[in-house]
Amino acid sequence: MSLPIPNNTIVANLREERRLAMAIRAREDRAFEVRDRRVRRQRDENTPVGDVINYLKNLNMGELQRGVSNGDIGKHWIMMVVGHHLERERPDGWSCDDFTAIMLRILDGQNIWTKAPNYEDYDFSASIRSLVYEMSPSSMQHYFKYGKCHGNGLDTPICFVNKDLANKNNEYAWTKVDGVGTGRNVKEVKRSWHFVGDLDKLAWNPHLYGPLPSVEQLMEASEGRAVGDRAWGNV
Repeated sequence: MSLPIPNNTIVANLREERRLAMAIRAREDRAFEVRDRRVRRQRDENTPVGDVINYLKNLNMGELQRGVSNGDIGKHWIMMVVGHHLERERPDGWSCDDFTAIMLRILDGQNIWTKAPNYEDYDFSASIRSLVYEMSPSSMQHYFKYGKCHGNGLDTPICFVNKDLANKNNEYAWTKVDGVGTGRNVKEVKRSWHFVGDLDKLAWNPHLYGPLPSVEQLMEASEGRAVGDRAWGNV
């Protein structure tokens, strides 16, 4: 006895139901991923620096690499751990080149911003330096990103200082001067970076860390900046 052959309408309806079910499942998976990333980002940005260090300081290189790769250790957390390590090894000051050398080993080809593999001509070191600058009130990039002024600084954890760089930026009234804003091309500030685990702008010590800009200074310094210009906006 042969089985009845379903008509075209029934087959089409079954296919459509299957397609809709798969679309709903994919949408739910994407929504979960978005929520998960949001929770991780909030944890990454809001956990006190000292708590992060206590949690991660004893992990070995392989454990750090796995944590970064699977998303358990966010970009700010790994920056804190490397800074903590460098400060112990070089208490008289370290350079961004010292910092990126360690970070590149941990990331092992992974983009610190996107978690995706870096493409061939991507500037690994520049992406890491950029995050150091964003997490440092001494750097102009903490207050200006792509030309947009953030009067109170970016909403990121702060744990890096460079007193010489802060003094240099203050000398120029925190205005845009090629190579000065982040200190990348200023020899006298290059090896003056430090990690400080309990920075607080409301209890800032300018004698230890250098000056902070006022909102008025930043507003004046923002004049003439092209918002959205990646080449200049970061400094």
